[in-house]
Amino acid sequence: MIRRRISRAKNGDGCVLRLPSPERELLRTLPEELAPILAAFGSGNTEPPGGLPGSMRRLFPPAYSKDDEAQRHYADLTRAELADHHRQSLELLASTASATALNADEMQGWLTALNDLRLVLGTVLGVTEEEDIDQPIRGLSQQMIVYRYLSSLQAELLEVLDRKSTRLNSS
Repeated sequence: MIRRRISRAKNGDGCVLRLPSPERELLRTLPEELAPILAAFGSGNTEPPGGLPGSMRRLFPPAYSKDDEAQRHYADLTRAELADHHRQSLELLASTASATALNADEMQGWLTALNDLRLVLGTVLGVTEEEDIDQPIRGLSQQMIVYRYLSSLQAELLEVLDRKSTRLNSS
């Protein structure tokens, strides 16, 4: 039986985290690696020539793929705010990595941060929807192992949120 790292809090509000120290350290340091990239692409008011690199396109998806002028205008209006949202979620993940429990808002922040980290790492690794997440990890790159870890942690968190939502809807 697989030991759950995340479970619903007994009072039903939030969750309990059972993460070993190395996992907590990873969750503290990964956001620090993405922060400078977000700052570089999120603060600029102009779309770089040729658009954003693939990893950043996932975090700042284009609204107008066939109209460069409309896309530049859209980026001018939204990119800084979206970058700030990503940055806040990553900071929350890093600052609460040592926590033993998360409230509902922190859980949402973790979901956003885990998703952001997965999007960037998955793009760098060339992960596709057909990726077999259940294949053995022997022989995989360290980055792919981290990607899978983030995916499994995100899945556990979503499961806890889904159980909470299901319970609230059936009341």
